[in-house]
Amino acid sequence: MNSDLLNQPWVLSGLLFAGGVVLGWIIDRVLRVWLLRWALTTPWHGDEVLLNAVRGVTWLWVSLMGLHLAVRFSPMHPDLVSLLHRTSEVLLILSVTLVLSRIVTGAFAVYAERISFRGSATVVPLLVRAMLFTIGGLVVLQTEGISIAPILTALGVGGLAVALA
Repeated sequence: MNSDLLNQPWVLSGLLFAGGVVLGWIIDRVLRVWLLRWALTTPWHGDEVLLNAVRGVTWLWVSLMGLHLAVRFSPMHPDLVSLLHRTSEVLLILSVTLVLSRIVTGAFAVYAERISFRGSATVVPLLVRAMLFTIGGLVVLQTEGISIAPILTALGVGGLAVALA
């Protein structure tokens, strides 16, 4: 009886997705505890940046992997499968962009503290974060099949106009 239930595609898909979510939550907790222990043993402040960067994102990554497996074994309509795959790709790209943003801005904060940066320490991370999310958005558009060449051309012309002004 139990083996018949597991042979049902919707049950297997649901179990794979739920397993991915639960496994992602467990890995996120374990990784955070491991990184926190590591951070407490080192005098380097960069480990705190890494700890902050991966907070909550590993759960999303493993959950997306569970979603990918669940969709693969489900009897869904091909259009819905395509939509779920594209959505998971976009979420993955945006989460990687978020992690990179956290790492770069955290590294800048550590560096600014070390050199006693007297400038506006909030403007530089804001500009870097905006630049990284702009690049992430362009990658998402390119992944979705939208040509980014006109956007890059407009940004280049706009940058040239600002530089000459």
